[in-house]
Amino acid sequence: MSQYHIPVMADTCLQLLNLRAGGLYVDATLGGGGHALAMYQKQPEIRLFAFDQDAQAIDEAGKVLADYDPVLINANFRQLRTALAYNKVKGIDGILFDLGVSSHQLDCTERGF
Repeated sequence: MSQYHIPVMADTCLQLLNLRAGGLYVDATLGGGGHALAMYQKQPEIRLFAFDQDAQAIDEAGKVLADYDPVLINANFRQLRTALAYNKVKGIDGILFDLGVSSHQLDCTERGF
C-alpha cells in the first residue's frame, strides 16, 4: 500500500464497488494510488481511470501502479465527464471519491495544512 496516503476504509470501499473482471471504474481522487492499488489487487482485470489535480500525486501514484495499466488524468474530478468522453468512455461500473484529508497533506506541512 502507498505510504503517500494510507486509505483507512479500503476494504469497505472494495466491498461496495463490487469489482468485476472487465469492469470500468473511476478513482476520482487518486492521491498516492492507495485505493487504486487495492482495487487492482482485489481484481487485476479491471479498467481504471484515475483523476488527481496534483501533479505530484499523479507521479507518486504512477510509481505505485507501475505493474498495472490505469489511465492517469492530471485534472480535478470536475473535469471527469469531459475527460471520460474524450477517452470514449460511455459508461462506468463504479466510482470512488475519497473526500477525506490526505495523510500526505497532514504529514508534509509545505504541501497541505
